[in-house]
Amino acid sequence: MKAWALPATVIVAIEYATALLIGWLVGFRYTIPFGSYLIVALVIVSFGLVAFVSWRLLSAIRFGNVPLDLQRFAPFAVGVILVALQMGVLGWTKTMLAATHYWADPFLANLDRSLFGTDPWRLFISFNGPIFDRAYVTWLPVKFSLLVALVCAPESPKKARAMLSYFLIMLTGSIGQYALPSAGPLFHQPVPLNQWVADSRDYLWQAYVTGHGRVGSGISAMPSMHVAIAMWMALVVRAYVPKLAVLGFGYLILIFIGSIALGWHYATDSIAAVGIALLAWNISAVSAARLERRRTALAS
Repeated sequence: MKAWALPATVIVAIEYATALLIGWLVGFRYTIPFGSYLIVALVIVSFGLVAFVSWRLLSAIRFGNVPLDLQRFAPFAVGVILVALQMGVLGWTKTMLAATHYWADPFLANLDRSLFGTDPWRLFISFNGPIFDRAYVTWLPVKFSLLVALVCAPESPKKARAMLSYFLIMLTGSIGQYALPSAGPLFHQPVPLNQWVADSRDYLWQAYVTGHGRVGSGISAMPSMHVAIAMWMALVVRAYVPKLAVLGFGYLILIFIGSIALGWHYATDSIAAVGIALLAWNISAVSAARLERRRTALAS
């Protein structure tokens, strides 16, 4: 197992243990959606395996004596399954957050007003155009494309740092949301909604009312996982392709402003998310360095 995989597995296990504890406390009134995520992960792994085997066989035909070496495929399979399991537990903990009755919304709304003099989404209402919608819609495919590229990348301290920081950010979102449970402005304030945001809000609201753990369901504002992962993506792009760092941070700015302008998050949600991502990135640097030293010591 690769150096980052074991601590990532421990992180996911901690999340499930916490989710089970929360589920027990609230009487397991909310369904567990991890099955859907796991099925998707297994399908992706299956397609990946077919592609990997086909590539190795074609290489053997062309160049001769190319071993199948399925161990090179293992990081991809492990990474995809762990990401899926973590998405599942995040969905479950977000769904169970309804049991808190979202008591922190008034506090966060007032904090925003004290910092900005008004509800921050009002500052962007004059140019709340489709660019923010489109950026938000691309967030999920961009995130998974980057994750797939990472799990396929050669093992290195850089990769270990990127993978560990991702799992740490998701851990913070899964458990940390209970510190200030909130639904966000568009559930509590007269935020003008376009059709996509309105449809998405209705989907989340129906899941909230029924208590069903649908794929992508769960209402949670603090911290903003969209912004935290966008920050993580910018840092990964800077680490791997410094010349494209401006694109990564430009995308972060779009997601950051969009999270507020569309009414999904309070400004403090997104500010906190940036801090969480930076903290996870720096903690992971130390952890990755220790893992590399341990790997080098064992190899020598």
